[in-house]
Amino acid sequence: MNNGISVQGSFVKNEQVIAYCDQIIRSLHLSGPIGLQVKENNNGEYRLLEINPRIQGTSVAALGLDINLPALAVEQEYDPLNIDPTSIAWGTSFVRYYQEAFYKQQSPADQGLR
Repeated sequence: MNNGISVQGSFVKNEQVIAYCDQIIRSLHLSGPIGLQVKENNNGEYRLLEINPRIQGTSVAALGLDINLPALAVEQEYDPLNIDPTSIAWGTSFVRYYQEAFYKQQSPADQGLR
């Protein structure tokens, strides 16, 4: 994490987390793009930290799994989703790299143009 942004990670198939999140989503009757953050406690139990009713910043990382979450959110409004869980490439990792670039824009006069 860097300032609250995931800069690297792996897609891990954790049946306990999947079942826990599924239970929360079903009990609250949620649908659409939702982000759930959970944390494992000292007893090995997962607890909900927060729910965000929006596409998450790390959703772009799912493209590495050939999963386009924004497109699926739109498709879900027309038809029920049917994702084959065996097609998910669990273990795929991602790294985000950011670097600032600074430059000065030249006016047309500075470039010899009029």
